[in-house]
Amino acid sequence: MTNEEAKELYIEAVKAFEAKDFEKSLSVFDQLDTARPNSRHVTYHRIVCMAHLGRKHEARTDLEKIESKLEPEKVGELKRL
Repeated sequence: MTNEEAKELYIEAVKAFEAKDFEKSLSVFDQLDTARPNSRHVTYHRIVCMAHLGRKHEARTDLEKIESKLEPEKVGELKRL
């Protein structure tokens, strides 16, 4: 995936996220995660989507993977979802 393709997908995913279409947003963020697995921004949004979709166990598992890369207030926010 080129940088331009990743950027376009990220914009698409964020638009779906902002529209609270968490299913679509997660689907696109999953594609980005496959191509760019170390992106904390992608993982953060995936966690929020999973939490809103009731997939709390998966969200917590992903949070554990990136917790040290996030600001403490973001970690607290995610744990409260």
